[in-house]
Amino acid sequence: MNIWEISENRLKIIATGKGYGCIYFFLFLFGLSISSVSSLFLYSNWEKGNYPDLFLTSFFFVFGLVFISVFVNRKVINYDSVVVLDNQDKTLEYYKEEDYKIQLEYENFSHIELIKEIKYTEGKSRTAYDSYQIFLIKRDGAQFWLDSFLDADLFQEQAKKLQSFINWNMKDFSGFGLSVENKDTMRNLAGAKTYMPSKFVELKSEMEGMEIQIKKPGNFGTSFILFTIFYIFFGFPVYFLYSAFIDTKDDEVGIIFGMIALVFVSIFLSIVLLIFLLHMKRYSLLVNRKSLMIRMQYPLFIDWLFGAKMEIPVDKIRYIRVNRLDEGHIWLSLLTHRSVQYPGGLKGLLFQMGFFSRKNPFSKNTEEWTVIGLWEVPFQEKPSNNLSFIDLLFVEKTLEEQLGLEEECIEDEFYK
Repeated sequence: MNIWEISENRLKIIATGKGYGCIYFFLFLFGLSISSVSSLFLYSNWEKGNYPDLFLTSFFFVFGLVFISVFVNRKVINYDSVVVLDNQDKTLEYYKEEDYKIQLEYENFSHIELIKEIKYTEGKSRTAYDSYQIFLIKRDGAQFWLDSFLDADLFQEQAKKLQSFINWNMKDFSGFGLSVENKDTMRNLAGAKTYMPSKFVELKSEMEGMEIQIKKPGNFGTSFILFTIFYIFFGFPVYFLYSAFIDTKDDEVGIIFGMIALVFVSIFLSIVLLIFLLHMKRYSLLVNRKSLMIRMQYPLFIDWLFGAKMEIPVDKIRYIRVNRLDEGHIWLSLLTHRSVQYPGGLKGLLFQMGFFSRKNPFSKNTEEWTVIGLWEVPFQEKPSNNLSFIDLLFVEKTLEEQLGLEEECIEDEFYK
């Protein structure tokens, strides 16, 4: 859970990343040890002219560099965030860095919502556990996560504390009967504020409409980490295949084994290639009064082979929302009619893999409607080095204006 600090008129909820510093330092020491030892073997194999072993040893050297790079690149990561509920000003303030504050009036919100979600531990023996979560629901239906709990008693205590502090309606879907109906709740939908985008969002006017290009952050550290990872995942299978054929070139059984290895290595490399292509994609939205077109583009000739697009007519779009989900991930989502068709073939596979799909307990997928994730900003990203909540709010507002969509209040079948 997060840290709750409450005073007469202010409730501050602080999410911290304490403890991660030790993990990063351990990764640095681990990487330094591997790279140091493997560098000695690199030098030895170079002196002996043992080039196959030199190639193999380079994988361990690069593997160690990955962990060192993660430690060096940690400054672009920020696990801390702050939410302030101010009863005097009737506002909610959210920020990860002081220069990137978002302020929302209470009138933007409808109620508090409590849910219980079943999650699973990572690893081979996956164990189910209950995660109790507190959300504020905006009047347009968007979700704003406040905190998650493993302790059911503490969850109930904090939920009651929150409701008594802001005195809003509270809907309980966790099974504890904590729902509260307050007749004096807000009824007017506050006007949306205007936010200015960062350098990671670019607008271009085209003949077909307005293009919104969402850029990926780039720095040397991140690029180096990606290069070393792909070097390992491409190089090691190739070395394994080379060794299989060289060691068994005069053995019929060995040749058969080598052919079987070739099939599996080819499949593995194809998967790695798909992941590599996804990292190279350029993501953009082309919007006008008639439709929204989602485009996945790639550099040079690769775009001709793998580039794809999907056009969604405006009458097939129910809503566009920016949500703050569990743990603080910021998610721009779109509710579309199921009749909308995805591109086919390999292009379609890459296209759907490029979407930012996330399990969302509020996703009201039905036989008629389905939720598409347009973009996600992970909770650990710093606003000064990546897209932020503000950027996605700007994209949401721009799309709604260009499509002529109006934000709907949520007194409908989705949130009753």
